[in-house]
Amino acid sequence: MTTLEATHMQLRCKHCGSNLTGPVLMRLWHKSPESIPSSWPNDRQAFSDPGTAVRAQEPYVRNVGDGPTPHLGHTPIDFVHPDDLTDTLRLTEKQGYLNGCCGLDGCDGPNQLCQCGAEVGTLLTDCWTLYGFVPQPAETVWVNAQRQTNFPRRPPKS
Repeated sequence: MTTLEATHMQLRCKHCGSNLTGPVLMRLWHKSPESIPSSWPNDRQAFSDPGTAVRAQEPYVRNVGDGPTPHLGHTPIDFVHPDDLTDTLRLTEKQGYLNGCCGLDGCDGPNQLCQCGAEVGTLLTDCWTLYGFVPQPAETVWVNAQRQTNFPRRPPKS
C-alpha cells in the first residue's frame, strides 16, 4: 500500500457538510502479491486499522452462489474502518437495505444516512463480508484535515 500524499483526510456529506469520519490517513491499494494485504480481506476482517482508510482501484468482488459477483460497483472504492465513523450516521429505514444474518451485508444498497437524510454509504458488518464502511462517491467528499486523536466517534457496539 502507498500513502496518498501522506495527507489526513476527512469524509463529509456533500449535502450538509457534516463530518462523517474523523481524520484518517488515506492509503492506495492494488491487489498484488507484493501488497499488504495481498488480497481482499477475509470475512469479518477490516481492510485497515482505525485511523487509516483504503482506496482500492478495482471493484470489490465476492464469490457467492454461481461465482464472482461485483459488489458496490464503483471504482475507485474507499473502505473506512467503522471505528472511524462519527455519530452523525444512522441506519436507513429501508428494510430491504438492512439484510444480513448477524450484521449488515450491504448487498442491497446504502444502509447509512447522514443526519440530513442523504444516503452516504454502506456499512458491511455481517459474518461473511469484510468489515468496513464504503462511502457513496456521489453523496460524499474527502477534504484535507488536521490529524486529531479525539474526535466524536460512534459509540462501540456491544
